Amino acid sequence: MKEYKDYYSDFRLNKDAVTKKLKMKAGAPQDHDYNFNDENFKQAFLNICRYSVSNEQQNLKVLYKKIHTLGLILFGINLEFIKGSYYLPYIYYLFKDTVKFKKIKVVNSNIIFENVTFEKLSEEKLNGIPITTLLLNILSDQKKNKFISNKRNEDLWNLINKLNEKIQLSQPQQLQPQQLQPQLFQSQINPIFNITKQNSNNKYNYYRCEEPSLEVKINPDGNIFFGYDEYLFSKAKDNSYKLYYKYSYRNRNFFELKKQNETFEEKQIDINKIPTYDILRLYYAIKGLKNKQELEQKLQTRINILKQNISKTGEVFIKLDHSNFEKEKKEIRNLNATENTKKITSSEYKNFGKVKKRKITEKTYIFFGAKLKQNGSRNFSSYFMYVCFREDNNVFYYEKADINKKIPLYEFPYIYPLEDLISFILLRRLITNDSTFADIIYKEADARIKFLKTNKFAEKMLIKEFPENYSYGSRNILYKSISLLPVSSQKII
Repeated sequence: MKEYKDYYSDFRLNKDAVTKKLKMKAGAPQDHDYNFNDENFKQAFLNICRYSVSNEQQNLKVLYKKIHTLGLILFGINLEFIKGSYYLPYIYYLFKDTVKFKKIKVVNSNIIFENVTFEKLSEEKLNGIPITTLLLNILSDQKKNKFISNKRNEDLWNLINKLNEKIQLSQPQQLQPQQLQPQLFQSQINPIFNITKQNSNNKYNYYRCEEPSLEVKINPDGNIFFGYDEYLFSKAKDNSYKLYYKYSYRNRNFFELKKQNETFEEKQIDINKIPTYDILRLYYAIKGLKNKQELEQKLQTRINILKQNISKTGEVFIKLDHSNFEKEKKEIRNLNATENTKKITSSEYKNFGKVKKRKITEKTYIFFGAKLKQNGSRNFSSYFMYVCFREDNNVFYYEKADINKKIPLYEFPYIYPLEDLISFILLRRLITNDSTFADIIYKEADARIKFLKTNKFAEKMLIKEFPENYSYGSRNILYKSISLLPVSSQKII
């Protein structure tokens, strides 16, 4: 066997030859999985994939490495000690877009890579949570993994996407058909908390949300539940976690569920007080359904009023600067409007978003998201805080405060601005009768908001279970010294 130094020299100078070494010798190379037990590959693995031990805590440890074109995610709880160094026990990689796992086994101080199934691997848990789900949560945490936005890590994103799909497909009974479509890590992570037990102590148990990314639930009895509120979350006496929808439509009336401390209360609510995003989601969920014509008409009346706050034109601009973020002033003509109409059209400025085109490139930019008041109002600000745009099939955004930093929309951290963006796109489609307006941006924003809502509840569960691991910063929840990821210069590079 070659010394590692010589092999690595070959590795750099003759990449095609090295790639062939990683394939099985029998049959057509492109039709067979990588040969991890090739001695040259083992030697490269031992030198490249060492793990730097920083502590001995029982947590899931993750390391990303690449051996030529093969991207590897190494992970596990307990470390393997091999020839004087530590290594993580599991490897996740892709072969022809197929999710594959290997387990490192030590025999007489030598390593052997054995196949391990996703199902078997998911049986290994940490604090009751499958390590496959924890792995995905760690990899998708942008607060730790800033490197993900780097173009050179597209290979890593592909690994994350496929793992997400695998986890979704492993529990098809919890998913809606449209959620099974593969996409660029845009769809939700499955809930990792226990929501299966009934809570007999809560008389509003019928508001329960078993899938946070399902924003409208229509029951067989005709009752409808919808709307998001991160505070409608509780831990029951049986130690199970419950999520609840914000609104319901029953007996031709709308109701709102509120929680103070751990006490729930339901009150009837006027349709005009329900946020635009929730109205639109409900409208598209019931549109055309039998026995829902009356509700559809109610929603259509409300939507016709909301259209008045949407810019119909797409102005042209040359240079992107702060002035482009200013909202369009609306003309208030109907002085005899009803009180309810005034409440939802009383803003001096157009709400939700606006569209502009760059003169030279003719690229479309959508400005969205405004500063929130403490009471949750999004109408008072005279400017937008973000702008998004498409480049081929990718979507990016700028913040008003830093228009030189281009960020992928799949990293967008806030829920309410995305609700405004989606509301703007849907309302403008209704105004212009263009059902494909900003379609790629819409799909990216739609998937991101579903992920954020699901992840928010998973985060809340983890905080409840392990409060010592978390502390609150000025804007986000931050980890304390105890973390799912150990502090290490080699944790992910």
